[in-house]
This record gives sequence, C-alpha cells and structure tokens, in this order.
Amino acid sequence: ARIVLFGNAGGGAVADLPPLGHLMAGNLTVTGFSHRGLAATAPERLARAVRRVLGLLADGGLDLPVTELPGLDAVPAAHDAMQEGRATGKYVVRVGG
Repeated sequence: ARIVLFGNAGGGAVADLPPLGHLMAGNLTVTGFSHRGLAATAPERLARAVRRVLGLLADGGLDLPVTELPGLDAVPAAHDAMQEGRATGKYVVRVGG
C-alpha cells in the first residue's frame, strides 16, 4: 500500500501518519509531492514542465481517462475498484448542482 501526500496549497496541518513500525511491517510507503519548492527555486523549469504536459494533453499525446462519479454515493464503489486494481485514471465526484 502507499500513502501519497500531494501538495498542501492551503497550508493546513497534515494528519498524523501511522507509526514507523506499522509502515515497515505492512511494507507501506509514504511519498509526497509539492510544486512549492520547485516554484520558488526554479520557476522557469516548472513552467516549462507544465507547458509540456498541457501541450501533450491538448495534442492527444497523453491519455488521461477521467471518470465522473455522479455523487458521493458512488465513491465507495470507486474506492473498492481502486483497492482491487480495477480502476484506471482519475475519478472526479460531482457535488452539488
């Protein structure tokens, strides 16, 4: 299993992680990613990477399947699919109107 921490644009407190012994015993990994450091130290590098990815998406060079879930009631089934390895791409939940 893997715990992924992706950015923290709001700057809020990050929840406590499981104890190290639990992570090691379960062969779990923790990884994180944030643009903040790169934006501060090499903004031109970040801008170049973003332009490249957006260009690939626009030209059809990347296949990013997106599944829109109709509401929160559909989330548990999507989580089950991810856990069982039956899910691909990104899932977006439509909330509200």
